[in-house]
Amino acid sequence: MPQNQSHEIVVLKPKPEAQDVGLMVTRFFDAEAARYDSYNDSVPARRLYIASVNEIIAAELKRIPTLLKLLSIAAGTGKREVDIKEETGCDFEITCVDISRAMCKAARERGLKALQGSWENGAIEIEDHFDAILYLLAFGLLSNIEQRKSALNLASKALNKGGLLFLDVLNLDDRDEWGPQIKTLFAQESLAAAGYDLGDVFYRRVGEQEVSFTHYFTKTEMSDLLQAAGFDLVRVLNVGYGSSPGVVLDLTECGNMVFIARKR
Repeated sequence: MPQNQSHEIVVLKPKPEAQDVGLMVTRFFDAEAARYDSYNDSVPARRLYIASVNEIIAAELKRIPTLLKLLSIAAGTGKREVDIKEETGCDFEITCVDISRAMCKAARERGLKALQGSWENGAIEIEDHFDAILYLLAFGLLSNIEQRKSALNLASKALNKGGLLFLDVLNLDDRDEWGPQIKTLFAQESLAAAGYDLGDVFYRRVGEQEVSFTHYFTKTEMSDLLQAAGFDLVRVLNVGYGSSPGVVLDLTECGNMVFIARKR
């Protein structure tokens, strides 16, 4: 976001209630649906990052001998899911979940099964169990720790034993992203007193009105959440975004974090 200056931080005081944040996020991504794929393709850092993460996921999926069913939470338009499947060369069924009606419509137009609703609230009825779950560029949209715990617990229940969860999050310690600015604002604006957790940020496209939310994580914070939900970490990768986009990095203070975790 900071690199291309397409988005800007918005400080809201006090922090809105979780239900109101959810409505904000839904409205934001309904408005984004028509241009979401073109935005991902037109911003070089984003395109390279997504392509690299897709490749990492596809390589892991190809190692699953009985891959039949995949669930994608907050799948958006479904484009990444289709791209990942094509890259694996495997034949498996994809089910998408998203809060945005417009995003679900786009996924269905790609021939995917798409269910609209809030995953973390348990509003989505899933009868199947899955061999793998994707939760990409979206886990941070959940506005508090209770929602995050619920989302991961529900993901664990939806996975077969030994199934894999692929999840990526923004890195609070990434010096090339909003992390340092978020830390500064948290102290300067006394955001803890306004109901914020460190890592929370509201944002919008420059020149536009719709505001959304995301949360930046530390590695420890995310690892603890996964382990508490019944997952064992397989790999944690830092993949460049703000700088060295798409490159797997050795430095923990750069890049988004990609977690691959296995259900116990």
